[in-house]
Amino acid sequence: MQHVDFGPLGAFLRRAREAARLSLREFATSLDYSPTHLGDLERGQRAVTREMCDKLSQTLGLDRVELYARAGHLTDEVLLYLCRRPKALGVLEMLAEQDADEGVVGELIESIRGKALGARAHDPEGER
Repeated sequence: MQHVDFGPLGAFLRRAREAARLSLREFATSLDYSPTHLGDLERGQRAVTREMCDKLSQTLGLDRVELYARAGHLTDEVLLYLCRRPKALGVLEMLAEQDADEGVVGELIESIRGKALGARAHDPEGER
């Protein structure tokens, strides 16, 4: 397994905020969080939730997958897979845009499993 090192999330967020020329107070107001909360994030004293990653991505124009990875919400294997397969990332983004519920995601998973099993049945020795 290859390890992806993204460095400290808090320092990354501070650099992104400063590059956007936002004070901590302005940044906090735009995200509907307190400056203290965001200061804690930037110092690495508070975890960044998935919801926060989404808000940060939108506010600062940052890549959501990278933020999820930096915040520890994606394993290295998942991140590398998404980097190698942009269409897979597109599917996830589409699900997120539609705010797909668990039922929709479950149907998609079952469809993918069914196709994978069907492919194996046609090629029992795994030769493709």
